[in-house]
Amino acid sequence: MAALVRQLDWSKTSLGPISEWLPSLRIAVTMALDSPLPTIVLWGTDLIQIYNDAYRPILGLRHPLAFGQRTKDCWPEVWDFNVLIYDRVFATGERVHLEDQELVIAPSGVSETRYFTIIYTPIRNEDGDVCGVLVIAMETTRRVLAERQNITLLKASQFAAGQLRHMFDHAPSFMALLKGPEYVFDIVNAAFMRLFSRYDVLEKSLSEAIPEFEIQGLVEILDQVFASGEPFLAYEMSVYLKDGEDGHFKEYYLDFVFQPIKDATGQVTAIFVDGSDKTEQRQARLELRRLNQELTDKVVSLEEVQTELHQSRSTLRKLIDHQESIKEDERKRIARDIHDDLGAVLTGIKANVSVSIDRSQRAGLPEDLLLREAVEQAEAAIGTVRRVIAELRPSVLDQLGVWAALEWYAGQIEERTGLQCQWSISDSAADVNLDAERSTMLFRVVQEALTNVVRHAGAKQVKIRILHSKGMIIVKIKDDGVGIGAEQLLDGESWGILGMHERTRHFGGELNISGSSGTGTAVILRLPLSRKA
Repeated sequence: MAALVRQLDWSKTSLGPISEWLPSLRIAVTMALDSPLPTIVLWGTDLIQIYNDAYRPILGLRHPLAFGQRTKDCWPEVWDFNVLIYDRVFATGERVHLEDQELVIAPSGVSETRYFTIIYTPIRNEDGDVCGVLVIAMETTRRVLAERQNITLLKASQFAAGQLRHMFDHAPSFMALLKGPEYVFDIVNAAFMRLFSRYDVLEKSLSEAIPEFEIQGLVEILDQVFASGEPFLAYEMSVYLKDGEDGHFKEYYLDFVFQPIKDATGQVTAIFVDGSDKTEQRQARLELRRLNQELTDKVVSLEEVQTELHQSRSTLRKLIDHQESIKEDERKRIARDIHDDLGAVLTGIKANVSVSIDRSQRAGLPEDLLLREAVEQAEAAIGTVRRVIAELRPSVLDQLGVWAALEWYAGQIEERTGLQCQWSISDSAADVNLDAERSTMLFRVVQEALTNVVRHAGAKQVKIRILHSKGMIIVKIKDDGVGIGAEQLLDGESWGILGMHERTRHFGGELNISGSSGTGTAVILRLPLSRKA
């Protein structure tokens, strides 16, 4: 590993070139490389790894990439465990010792459980500060597994000798000791007798006591365990046991282990059986699976209903949009008819009466007050016609565009109601030419908002700002009135507000209305310019 230390370009790591290493780091690395024990130096806040030859087998396929790598990147599967220890060593400067620590690691790409005795020792720099961790990791997997196997064998021997008879009899799992190659029942506990209550087993061979086990292949499995000395584990194995004196059998699902018992020479002399009845658990799991499937089916049905509801809403929205289009076309037609027919008639009446008044004045006749009143009424009617036409479809919207129409409408509101309307539009927004549909939508939303201000806000001033940002037109309307309440925003019968939302949503826009007492109401409309949006 010393050669690898010299060859690696350490300048690409947080340690920097070897020439710049602290003496404390050099000493720690030298100690690690010379140590016969698996040793690794973790240096700096990044915990950069430098290890010796004895540590290399622990890394498996991760060597040599692990050399100079952050330990977090090298050992991600145990990082959450180790980082707590590293933090403790750095914070307290104390050595940490772990005996036979179980770790699940995958140095060769496959997760496996291994055991280590690990010593974490702080490495201090010249100022006495902890700058790294010296880790000695000695694998104890074989010893731990051997000790555990010995413990299992010891327990089985103790059971056989009757030393733990009480615990054996009261164990929740069923247990039995089968002696010799004939598998004679030597001892059984109470749980075993409850499960096999229809059988007389003590001092009898397995084939004699429970003959159906031979048919079901369990005797063959026991032969394999007896011959190989290796335990056999089963999970929810299906077995059939007597369920009454009439010869009927019931299916059970059992978890169990056949553990071979060996003498001093290593020969198998008995088999210890330990297991539990999982029949009810399996049935409960199947029932839960069935209920989950029912729930899944109901969720699917609900999703289908939601899809249908969405489609219905989409259809309704299209119908509303179509109605709005028809309504707008009808407004245009009515405005045009009023202008062309009624407007022309009123203008003609005014002209005729004015001519008659002029002739009377030239003839020296006294002024006819009724004719003068008729002229004034005609002028008032013409003004009313113009206002109605403007409300239905202002001509400026079609002739000069939406921005001029909005400015004109704000002026009309101020002139008719005395509400001070401050109008402003950014240069970038003014350069945007909206299509006819978006122009109409924008005008109607602002028109409805200003109408609400006049009718409900009790405001003295309203500000209208038009902005352009990131492919979006932003309209902000803020008044100084009483402020709209939450109950009004949530009122499903506020048709004007609902109409504003629907018009905006049709073009992929967003409309936010907010307000509180004393601060007035704010309406913000965001309209994307892209048709795709």
